[in-house]
Amino acid sequence: MSNVLKMEKQALIQQLLALGWSYRRIQKETGIPSYNDFEVRSVASFSSI
Repeated sequence: MSNVLKMEKQALIQQLLALGWSYRRIQKETGIPSYNDFEVRSVASFSSI
């Protein structure tokens, strides 16, 4: 497995964060494993730039 999320998942995370979803809810609803928590948060930080 790779530690980098595919572009489709990254776009989905950005859209869900824009809707006000929490990181934990995004992980639960999308099936992204908890070891990708850093990846979810880094997508969020880059989307705010």
